[in-house]
Amino acid sequence: MDTTDLLLAIFHHLLVFSLAGIIGAEFVLIRGDLPAAT
Repeated sequence: MDTTDLLLAIFHHLLVFSLAGIIGAEFVLIRGDLPAAT
């Protein structure tokens, strides 16, 4: 595997997971407190 492909794959996964985490955190913050009985 080429080094460039590896670096691009790592960068892509970091970007995707960080974006998903930010969206999830904002969704929780916008909803407010989570109900006790989930």
